[in-house]
Amino acid sequence: DGETISYSITAGNGDGIFGINSSTGAITVVNNSKLDYETTTSYSLTVEATDGTNTDNAIVSISVTNVNDNSPSISNASATIAENASNNSAVVNIDDDNTSSDLDADGETISYSITAGNGDSIFGINSSTGAITVVNNSKLDYETTTSYSLTVQATDGTNTDNATVSITVTNVNDNSPVISNASATIAENASNNSA
Repeated sequence: DGETISYSITAGNGDGIFGINSSTGAITVVNNSKLDYETTTSYSLTVEATDGTNTDNAIVSISVTNVNDNSPSISNASATIAENASNNSAVVNIDDDNTSSDLDADGETISYSITAGNGDSIFGINSSTGAITVVNNSKLDYETTTSYSLTVQATDGTNTDNATVSITVTNVNDNSPVISNASATIAENASNNSA
């Protein structure tokens, strides 16, 4: 009929994420702060077209694709280990704070590493599970070092987070007394308490 058509979104846009050009019907994102795959994976918009007299409605389905926008989140941790701990002794396990697992909030697999504080290579971390263990107990000695501060990094391949793991070494009675053989001479008439 040659009438001008006007378009509007009449339902499904409660968060005001989308806008529509009333002349062309082009739908665009106008409020991306509410656009989050982890909250809503799809939208079903009701679009109305009218020429002033007649109207028609259509449903426009919009799928949101997930992007890796959530960083792993790990917290500082502390642990105590005896100086005589054997190799493979468990120290502490690091997990994502948001998921309590080795996946971040986007479902991406997290990889863990120790990036600082492990100069003697006493500790190791399982890159898949975040489990920190003793791997070189020959260097673990309270009389040399009483604590360690490890920097642990978690990455999902794009985003990273770091945390400090403080490890206190406890003393164990592992140093035997040392005495040497000796000889002495004493007079037969020495008084009591003579040396």
